[in-house]
Amino acid sequence: MQSEGSKETVTVTEAATVLRISRGLAYACANRFLDSHGAEGLPVVRLGRRLVVPVHQLGLLLRGERSLGPQGVSSPTPTAAVVRESPARQQVTTTASPTPVPRRRTRRARPQLDAQLSLFPVDRQA
Repeated sequence: MQSEGSKETVTVTEAATVLRISRGLAYACANRFLDSHGAEGLPVVRLGRRLVVPVHQLGLLLRGERSLGPQGVSSPTPTAAVVRESPARQQVTTTASPTPVPRRRTRRARPQLDAQLSLFPVDRQA
């Protein structure tokens, strides 16, 4: 039984704050944990649509007894973390298309001088 005020689980956002990593990186590590069936990443438990981190597992991470990376690799720094996407999330890369040719600017036809309005009457009989 838990004591008053202690939690058994925390949200992924709260775990990110404790680990001093970004929220996005924490969710990426949590998804990596789910994709690798617990081999690497931030240990999470899915409760319906929610992901929660067991406090015990978070403590193991903080003490260095567990890492975010693959087995046998020390915990990477937040900036050096490698996030792999699951096969369902990978994008198909296509061959590069040729560089587009810049379009030529076309000039607008200038109005004829005869068609312009004048402030002064013009004698055309000269």
